Amino acid sequence: MKAGLPALAPHEVADVNRCVALLRAYGLVVVNSWATGERLEQLITEHQRVFVGEVAYACDLDYYRPGIGSRAIRVVTKQIHHLLPATYEFLTDAALCEVVATYLGSEASINHAAYMTLDVAHATPVTVLHYDRKQAVKVFLCITAANSACGSPSFVPGSHKHGRTIREAHLASGIQESELPITSGHENLTAVPMDSPAGSLVIFDTDCLHMGGRVMPGQARRVLRGHSHILTGRR
Repeated sequence: MKAGLPALAPHEVADVNRCVALLRAYGLVVVNSWATGERLEQLITEHQRVFVGEVAYACDLDYYRPGIGSRAIRVVTKQIHHLLPATYEFLTDAALCEVVATYLGSEASINHAAYMTLDVAHATPVTVLHYDRKQAVKVFLCITAANSACGSPSFVPGSHKHGRTIREAHLASGIQESELPITSGHENLTAVPMDSPAGSLVIFDTDCLHMGGRVMPGQARRVLRGHSHILTGRR
């Protein structure tokens, strides 16, 4: 791991208080090699099946990076129990769900839906440094390796307070959520990339500044990410 990204071993995710403490302090926690062996092979197979059209359900968002060819497909967790069993097991994993529920509070929707993404090689990064327009907690599973060749996700540890302050100030000023300038106000900050094997996971508060790196020629980036949101009230 690169210095500066808080990390836990897979078995340590069951220590919910420790995991949540890291999320509150840094806005993220990395879990190297969360999926290995047969579990990882099943996740890879399911991800591949989705993107060659073997599984039909939910909503295909198609080319979400116009002109580039990257794709995202939204799946509704309760609809994929039999279609994508390994993906379903990830999204309903008891330890991960407990961590997210503890962090967000009881009034939260936990991994109701997920996005499966396939990013292809291009001259520009997948995303630039930003916070998300709507606060969420994402469980972000790297189906391919998280490294410089495959567009490694990068984060600014501890920046969730910065991102939240900016987002909430813009909303309070009357800017609509859909119009938030999510890439502005943090131009001088540097993100730390993950350097982790396939099957590694990062849990993060989307107010934490994050970005996706450049996918190099001959490579692709496959990701499965669950989204959890506060439904009412505030954390």
